[in-house]
Amino acid sequence: MSQLKCPKCNKLSDSASRVCPYCGTYMGDLRQTPTPADAVSLNPRPKRREEHEKRSTKLKNKNNKYYYKKHVINWAWVTAISFVLMFFAFLGAYVYLKLTPNGQVILARHGRDANAAAYWTVAEEHLNTGAIPKAIEFAEKAYNIDPNAPDIYKQCFLLAEIYETAGDLENAKKTYRLIYTDIKGDGETVKSMRVSAYRNHIRILQSENLIAQAADLMLTAFEKTKDNSFYKERSQIVPSPPTASLPAGPHTFTQELTFISEGGYDIYYALGDETLPEEGILYTEPIILTEGAYQFRAICVSRDLMSDEMTVRYTISLPRPVAPKSNYAPGEYKRPFRVKLRNIGDDPDVRIYYTVDGSRPSENSPEFTDEGILLPSGNVILRAITVNKYGKSSNELQVSYKIGGNVKKRFNAKDNVSGMPIMEYDYSKFIERFGTPDKELKGTDKLVNGSCTLLKYPWGEARFTLRNNGNLLYYLDTTNPDIKGPRGTAIGQSVSDVSSQFRDMGQPAGPTGHRGIYYDQRIGNAEYIVDSDDPSFGHLNYSYQDYNALHTGTVYLSYHIESGRVTRITYKYTEFMQPNIR
Repeated sequence: MSQLKCPKCNKLSDSASRVCPYCGTYMGDLRQTPTPADAVSLNPRPKRREEHEKRSTKLKNKNNKYYYKKHVINWAWVTAISFVLMFFAFLGAYVYLKLTPNGQVILARHGRDANAAAYWTVAEEHLNTGAIPKAIEFAEKAYNIDPNAPDIYKQCFLLAEIYETAGDLENAKKTYRLIYTDIKGDGETVKSMRVSAYRNHIRILQSENLIAQAADLMLTAFEKTKDNSFYKERSQIVPSPPTASLPAGPHTFTQELTFISEGGYDIYYALGDETLPEEGILYTEPIILTEGAYQFRAICVSRDLMSDEMTVRYTISLPRPVAPKSNYAPGEYKRPFRVKLRNIGDDPDVRIYYTVDGSRPSENSPEFTDEGILLPSGNVILRAITVNKYGKSSNELQVSYKIGGNVKKRFNAKDNVSGMPIMEYDYSKFIERFGTPDKELKGTDKLVNGSCTLLKYPWGEARFTLRNNGNLLYYLDTTNPDIKGPRGTAIGQSVSDVSSQFRDMGQPAGPTGHRGIYYDQRIGNAEYIVDSDDPSFGHLNYSYQDYNALHTGTVYLSYHIESGRVTRITYKYTEFMQPNIR
């Protein structure tokens, strides 16, 4: 048998071997064409065997080709298949990253675009590892991506926790405020979240020593959540409301009200809608309640802490006395007489005030004494009231009398000053009578409409207003003794000299020195008004309503009194009706 030399390892092997038994190299071709140097004939073969071997060799060569084809790698196919596998691998990875929660988290970790849920997850991971700036960055990015997510309020708790960990308490409070302000719904989960947000916000305020703000937020939390624990907690840190010594409700007689603070805190109160304590009144002493309705609002203040507001209402009613009675019945009497009044009520501590001039009685009117009241001639209406120690007035007594005797007339349109009827005496006549004035001015006056002319003299002034029937006198003020008042009255006369020329009901002066002479709302009135504490200084005033079709208005006559004597007379008209209501 011949031997073959392996072209790779140079070792000899049996020629029948197709593969080198030493290194495994294929030697099929060498076996077919052995060289004399490589082949050594050991046993000569007969011819038939050689033919057989040739046929075997052909068959073996055929099989060697099949073996070779069967085991050779087709790299083109391998490459194509590899690209397909890579494509599907990349597609799978893309789908995994984009469409799965874990894939989104992976993207978020590597700074790639991801959804809000992934950013929240990564933010929590950074919080757990202590990377707070990164946690804030990812949490804020998550919130900005989807601030309206269904579970955004749960995530906001995480954001607030991150802010607190970072020491950013303002943003933490803002986030808790967002939760309890914007969260909607009434479910148990929502209520629990709202309560937790309030509690965390309050906790931060307390840590900052902002106790007043914390107390205010506790009250708000109680009102919004109806959780009594907020109210109980607040009651432990704020002062208790003040209490009132006087029970609320209606009371008779004047009352004294005291406000009390259990802790001795300052008390501020208000009677209206003032803001407490800024616009309130600091309570320092008892408050006297007279007749009327009152509503007090009060709080206790301890530094920046304020109690809840206490509100109390009172109605104070003072006893009303009974009206007095007259000892003369109403009717006609031949001559003046004195009438007396008596108190018919149960309260002896009362005073009686009256008028006979026609005006309404008050505490400024004459006070009744045991001397009685002298009623003058004419038609007289006695009017009287009773006033008790609380200043409460009774209903009014009115008794009408018709008393015989001579009666002088009131100041009226037939009266004038020195023959110069008001709103009838012309400018030219006045100049002719009193001469050229020191000064003449044109202007307006609130007493009349339109333009007017003012004439100034050493003894006073006169004013004229232009009307269809001339430039007429409507104002005269004089100290000239030659210019006489109505009915012979003049400068230098006493008050009684003047008043005796007109209707006088004989009413005495009241406590202030004021004396009513007569009064009629439709016709006119007369009175003496004291200017100071000295009753000898004042004004004796008369007026009447002028119903003349050409100059409807009100006419006034005033005597200026000094030391009991007339020093000046003023005679004027205004076209505006001035009702004399007292």
